[in-house]
Amino acid sequence: MLDDPTITHKMWLDADDVVKPEEYQKLLALKERLKPDEIVLMDYVYSHDQNDAPVLTLPRERIYPNVEGYWWHDCIHEYINMQYDFNSRVRRGPG
Repeated sequence: MLDDPTITHKMWLDADDVVKPEEYQKLLALKERLKPDEIVLMDYVYSHDQNDAPVLTLPRERIYPNVEGYWWHDCIHEYINMQYDFNSRVRRGPG
């Protein structure tokens, strides 16, 4: 499925990542608006306080076009190579 040419974008999450219901609805809406060359950076919450409020967040590439040129680096704390065509649009999302 990851190499399915009919999929326009790919999204990746770690096994322990959580998408809250309200964020899931935003992702569904974002999916309808994505341009073929857009990359989506999403805030990744690295730590929470005792009330589950984010304490440390950083933007991470989470949705990217289904084209050649992206590959995984590292097996722990992995990331996607983002040596993409700089004509691609980068969007902060969802939202």
